[in-house]
Amino acid sequence: MHFLATAFLSAILSLQVSAILIAPSPTPNSTELWTIPDLATHFMGANSGLPGGWPTNTGFNSTVSFTLNLALNTSTQCSTNWTQPFYPTAYIPCTDLVSQFQLQNTPDRNFSEGDFVLNVKAPGMHSSFRTNITFTASVHVSSDNLADPSSYLTCLGGAPLSGIHCAMNGMISVPGPIKLLAVANATSAKT
Repeated sequence: MHFLATAFLSAILSLQVSAILIAPSPTPNSTELWTIPDLATHFMGANSGLPGGWPTNTGFNSTVSFTLNLALNTSTQCSTNWTQPFYPTAYIPCTDLVSQFQLQNTPDRNFSEGDFVLNVKAPGMHSSFRTNITFTASVHVSSDNLADPSSYLTCLGGAPLSGIHCAMNGMISVPGPIKLLAVANATSAKT
């Protein structure tokens, strides 16, 4: 009886170890669903100063900030600021220091704080030895047009010199969260 129990346990352990060793890693077509529950921008705007423009020394940097919910119930905060008209085009690290985002022109080559493409990338939650997995996602974010499915922001001006504030889930934006289908890009690690 002892021999059978030992043989049975050995067989089970062998199967478990084999399953661990040959478990598939994500393929280039693996996907994850990410969400952005909140996104906000703040900028000067051409007509939000005083009549005739913005007085000297009253300007401020444009900003974008958002929460990125990744797979496995992890999230990170992402934000940046810049001086007009030079928005950042390089990838910017989020607070978790592994996720990154990039702002980009829209397909018709425009960029504004209320109309841009948001690119996001993060390392995969699963990777195998000698394989690096990076998930990437992209979404067009526009504003103030309920007929446009990418219109996630409502942008409103305030008092003179306070600029334009844009936020999700406003009166003239489609309801959030923003859903991102992140696709895995597998590359072989260098030895």
